[in-house]
Amino acid sequence: MHLPRHTTPQEPLRTRLGELGVVRGGYVAPGATIDQEDAGNPRALQASDLAADGSIAWDDLRFARLTNGVERYSIREGDVLFPLRSARINAVVATAVPFPVAAVGHWALVSVDPKMVDPHYLAWYFNHPTTSLRLNALSQGSNLKFISLGALREFEIELPPLRMQHQLARVHALHQRVAQLEKRLAYLRRQYIDTLTMNVLRRTFEPHADPESNGRND
Repeated sequence: MHLPRHTTPQEPLRTRLGELGVVRGGYVAPGATIDQEDAGNPRALQASDLAADGSIAWDDLRFARLTNGVERYSIREGDVLFPLRSARINAVVATAVPFPVAAVGHWALVSVDPKMVDPHYLAWYFNHPTTSLRLNALSQGSNLKFISLGALREFEIELPPLRMQHQLARVHALHQRVAQLEKRLAYLRRQYIDTLTMNVLRRTFEPHADPESNGRND
């Protein structure tokens, strides 16, 4: 951690990302992933493994085939994972990592001191539309944007007091949860209406019993 002198978690500041912690890159090499485990290889996380909501299906990851230091590319609990080459910015926090996983491809792995920086705040900050505009100004390419690791290390971060970081991250998490519940509710409502309307249609075409035959014994 290289925060300016006399800085505490209670003081707001603007500083470079590289001053907030260690920023590592992913493993980039041809044939870096394989389908089956070989001699205890770690799993491999690629940018394509990130779901739209930022979740990661850890058990579905392929395996990594690394030719040098695994630790350098290892994903650690609480790391902020930032894909450097992607159509959209989607930083996520690594949580509940169940086994050794290596970042394969163009990644920034940001490890911060949780006593100074809330990683969930940092992910929220990266993904905010205002920050995205600033990051897009640094990116190269047209369809598939690319941000260099060096440019990201120099990127200025607005860091409020730690308590406010926790609060902002909490508000964002609650908003995401509400959005998920609303999406689930909309799906269930649509299912209910589809079932109800189809049942009405089927009843319309069911043969009606002859009312004169009711109560008549042959």
